[in-house]
Amino acid sequence: MRQALHSIALAVSCLLAACGLVACGGGGSSSSSGSGSHSSTFTVGGSVSGLTASGLILENNGADALTVASGATSFTFSTAVASGAAYAVTIQTQPTGETCTVVNASGMASADVTGVAVSCGNSVAMDVVPGPASSGSQTFNIPLVSVTVCVSSSSQCATIQDVLVDTGSTGLRLMASVLQAAGLTLPTLSDPNTPGNSIHECVQFADGYTWGSVATAGVVMGGETTSNPVSVQIIDDSATPSPAAPTGCVVGSSLNSVNAFDANGVLGVGVFDQDCGTDCTQGAQHVYYTCTSAGSCSATTLSLADQVSNPVVAFASDNTGVLLTLPTIPAAGQATADGTLIFGIGTESNNALGNATVLTADQYGNFTTMFGGQPYPDSLLDSGSNALYFEDSTLAASPCPQSSGGAEFYCPSTTQSLTAENEGQSGATSQVSFQVANLSQISTSNFAIDDVGGPMASGYFDWGLPFFYGQNVFILFQNSSNESGSYGAYAY
Repeated sequence: MRQALHSIALAVSCLLAACGLVACGGGGSSSSSGSGSHSSTFTVGGSVSGLTASGLILENNGADALTVASGATSFTFSTAVASGAAYAVTIQTQPTGETCTVVNASGMASADVTGVAVSCGNSVAMDVVPGPASSGSQTFNIPLVSVTVCVSSSSQCATIQDVLVDTGSTGLRLMASVLQAAGLTLPTLSDPNTPGNSIHECVQFADGYTWGSVATAGVVMGGETTSNPVSVQIIDDSATPSPAAPTGCVVGSSLNSVNAFDANGVLGVGVFDQDCGTDCTQGAQHVYYTCTSAGSCSATTLSLADQVSNPVVAFASDNTGVLLTLPTIPAAGQATADGTLIFGIGTESNNALGNATVLTADQYGNFTTMFGGQPYPDSLLDSGSNALYFEDSTLAASPCPQSSGGAEFYCPSTTQSLTAENEGQSGATSQVSFQVANLSQISTSNFAIDDVGGPMASGYFDWGLPFFYGQNVFILFQNSSNESGSYGAYAY
């Protein structure tokens, strides 16, 4: 099924104006089928990812130093540990010019330990592939990464695969069922003002809403880790969410499912630090709710420190923004595309802005697109939307057949070559050339497509994932640099 995915999280101030797995385990061990419980000793090892430099030295229990070569994908200490004995893997020496972290580092050995995970570098793989939705609900242009979440800063962690990278929203949101399958329970956020109540959140996207509890977690991606636990949303994807979403939350359809996003969660790395900001500290905005144990919920305020926030901002380093890279693909699309999500801007050799044009955002996180002689003041670069969404009366006269998504996409008889101009708040401009093809003529086996468009509400120009192919796209977080300004910026 080719379904539209608009992942723009509507700003609270805009709403007020009425505008439009692989479990890492928890302190235990991961055993191979060949390890018997009657053995007196067990080996300790695990996986390595992203190591591109030499010099990494690991230790177990403060000894048994092990040098790990550049490019290695696994390791095993030479000295085994006794059955029932503790193991604790630490980094003695970081590799040259690179930072690594260890997840699921400690526990008690009851079998050969293979679940320790060492991750290095300031980037992770970002792949456009068929997502985890059922076969009838998979759609195209969904950039997916793996995210490791931990109970606070402990070694009780799980790696959640197939999380959507979304530059149009802020914060990490994971499906409750996926966390449950991974064997991880994150501590929920209690209402700081009402003991006994818990905090829940409603997020209204352009085509629906998510509802679920707020929890806290440590987040690890590549060699980066949050300095302190951050608030995340646990999307209640059960058949009957409890508590139920309040009426003030319900707008459009529920997105509380893997099928709705074609992902196990959403990693929002938009320009803002928090998903609501000062609006939710000054008054109840039907975003955060305080809920009793009996299931009664009412809108409430929440401090910035407790709001669901961009986990990259909380990284100890490389926390000024993100860079998304995807290859150039043919006009007919291709089956998949392999890209990279890089952390930090101007912090390392692989994330320099260079001569990219910087478009500063307004207080809503938007810039202006001029297209067809008309301004679109609510424009943004949005990797979480799977097409270029904008209003065009000529293209609207040629909607796709119902079998291809109906009026959700444009299907012109011939490919249309178009141009637009993007302008930031600082006055910087950039010319953009793009195409809109007939989606019904593109193979349904292709999940990476750079020339698909669809209709959008007046005033919006949603530069979805097709914009990201073949170029470096930077998201500069608010107040992170002179270039980013107070509300963040986009650059390409």
